[in-house]
Amino acid sequence: PPLPFGTSENFHLSSWSDRIHGDLKSALVWERTIAGFIDVLFMISCCLIFSIIAVLIPDVDFSSTLPILGLGFTFLFIALAYLFLFTFLISRTLGMEYQGLVVVRFDGKALSVDDVGLRTLGYCISTGCFGLGLLWAIFDPEGLTWHDRISKTLVIRASKSFPKDF
Repeated sequence: PPLPFGTSENFHLSSWSDRIHGDLKSALVWERTIAGFIDVLFMISCCLIFSIIAVLIPDVDFSSTLPILGLGFTFLFIALAYLFLFTFLISRTLGMEYQGLVVVRFDGKALSVDDVGLRTLGYCISTGCFGLGLLWAIFDPEGLTWHDRISKTLVIRASKSFPKDF
């Protein structure tokens, strides 16, 4: 078989041997960064609202470790639920919606539950390594992050012809 150094009509070979449909190109890093900041602000707002409610609960002593640990796990759950549910239900988060971005698979098809689950797990890996998985997009030739590579999904600019019910 021929070596995979050339490009074909419909596909090109990425740096990690994952095939991305030739018509798809990852959104610009700065667009994704703005969308990410919007998402983080929304998640922080949700966590602050939950914290205010938790502080108002009588007989809970926040000077001990267990309630603080519980709040931390709750914040993690809120963040992961936000990322999973929005990506699964509408293929984009609120920040992506604002920026006109959408998440698709490398082959251009809609996401499955497994794709979204892997992407959410990939977020944990990308951010859990001191954010190196997010910074990777700056150096990646296709502008992909670790969670993009793990889930074989990418964030693209939604065109005017992009179906609203996608």
